[in-house]
Amino acid sequence: MKPSIKTITIVIGTLLGAFLGFSIASTLVKQAEERGQKVPINTQQGFKLGMGLWRLFHDFDKLVK
Repeated sequence: MKPSIKTITIVIGTLLGAFLGFSIASTLVKQAEERGQKVPINTQQGFKLGMGLWRLFHDFDKLVK
């Protein structure tokens, strides 16, 4: 793979991941505020969820190879 294609793929993947994470977090906060409740997950749970998803994608990558 050409270095420029590799860089573009990494940048696009990073931006899409950041946008998706922001969208999900914004939706959770908005829904909690509309209901007058606390956000359904705290920072520690969010971190654990993120690490779990990273592990899932990492294991999937190993499976595909």
